[in-house]
Amino acid sequence: MLEPVQNFLDEHHPANDTYLQSVEHVERQLMHASSLLRPKQVKMMKSVFQGMNYTETAKFHGASAQHVSQTAKSPHGARLLKLMTYHLQLLEGANLGQRRSMLWRIAQDNEQLQPKTSIAAVESLNKMTFKEWEQKNPQNQQKGNTTTIIIGDSMPRTVLDQ
Repeated sequence: MLEPVQNFLDEHHPANDTYLQSVEHVERQLMHASSLLRPKQVKMMKSVFQGMNYTETAKFHGASAQHVSQTAKSPHGARLLKLMTYHLQLLEGANLGQRRSMLWRIAQDNEQLQPKTSIAAVESLNKMTFKEWEQKNPQNQQKGNTTTIIIGDSMPRTVLDQ
């Protein structure tokens, strides 16, 4: 009698990671959605996804702007564009707004039962906000007294160097 495949799989193998499996699932969906369009249409949708407008895409691929528009608005074209967007977001990870939202939910959910966790989440939010403010306002960064030590061959030799 044959053993089930699950008995031989290493659950800690990187290929079994939930994130990687979801990336592979989206990539399979992308391949399927691409197969439902002609190769030229797929290339046009990739150009639209990269930020070209319909007119630029049409000129670049030798098609009419109306054809590009119709392809992008068709069920298969729209699905391909949505999948490309979802795939990019999946690879990039959580954006700043999503991370802030998560920290805020953690702070709210733990306020009564685990206030230390809630405080830590709020501190992380404050750090994120302050770092963002510092990047936008570099002239307002705090400048403390700093000491610079220069070590090099240009210093005169002393008794201690021998």
